[in-house]
Amino acid sequence: MDEEQQEQEQEKSIQTWFVDRWRQIVQENEREGVTKKDLERLEGLFDVLSGKKEPHYDLPSIQLPYGFYLPKLPTRRFYTPECRAWRLCQMLEAKRSDIVYELLGLLPNASTPLLPPDFQDLHRDIVAAKGGAQEPNVFCPSIGEGDGEAADMVRNGSWDVFYFFRDFVRQDRNCSLCPITSSLLDQLISEGLMLGGMVCFSALKPSTRILPHYGPSNMRLTCHLGLFGCEGVKVTVGREQQEYVDGECVVFDDSFLHEVHHNGSNLRLTLMLDMWHPEMTALEIKIFGGVLGEAMQILDRARLFHHLNVYEAEYENRKQSASVLSSFL
Repeated sequence: MDEEQQEQEQEKSIQTWFVDRWRQIVQENEREGVTKKDLERLEGLFDVLSGKKEPHYDLPSIQLPYGFYLPKLPTRRFYTPECRAWRLCQMLEAKRSDIVYELLGLLPNASTPLLPPDFQDLHRDIVAAKGGAQEPNVFCPSIGEGDGEAADMVRNGSWDVFYFFRDFVRQDRNCSLCPITSSLLDQLISEGLMLGGMVCFSALKPSTRILPHYGPSNMRLTCHLGLFGCEGVKVTVGREQQEYVDGECVVFDDSFLHEVHHNGSNLRLTLMLDMWHPEMTALEIKIFGGVLGEAMQILDRARLFHHLNVYEAEYENRKQSASVLSSFL
């Protein structure tokens, strides 16, 4: 059996697994009195995952999640500013000072000149309080699996991250370096407010541009807490744009085509995390959350999380308009 045949067989086995799993879900929920209407959107999701139907995207030119797409889910590009009334955002913003203090303890001395003036002395004081000792560089390039993908995503500058959770796996060593932040994140997960698929400090140097890309699912939202250096940084989501603000959360649906421009003069740091879409029902979250954990055992993780070459591949396949291509230039 050649490589192509092996891939086809693997895909067929995955589709069969979703067929069988959906049958079990229907049977289990029927016994509990759940109606077919309650499961309608999930049925559409499983029809695609099992190969019965092709996905139908409402806005295929700007919203193209490559992993899991829940049909008929009302959505918007941004959920700011009303998201600031959500418990998750209020908890994050209330702890900003503590989070910043731990973050500054991770940054090397070479970062000091790039920090906003108000944070430069604080950074020196934190390093001095540790006797001048610093951790080795704990940040890594971008969200990809290697330097090559990171380079593909970034035009000018650099994008580095410090993971607390990666592909739903808690990064224990990193968490131990930031106990206050990690405790807050653990609380958010325990309360069901945060997914914990990808959670990280995200650092952008001035003049950095993160190229347009799609996230894996419309069932989650991405939240960025602006920590410092946000002036001059904008995120564009499905052709709508918002600015980052120090101390405030920006929440958006990253299954839309999105990109970031850093036109400021300081190192920009945010805490980035994911959360369930607020328009999903408790039943949908319960069912899909359980299936997601099981699926991670059999699916390539690149189908679940950011695959940093996805937009380029989709562009070649779909031959989108020159106006979309111009956003790269």
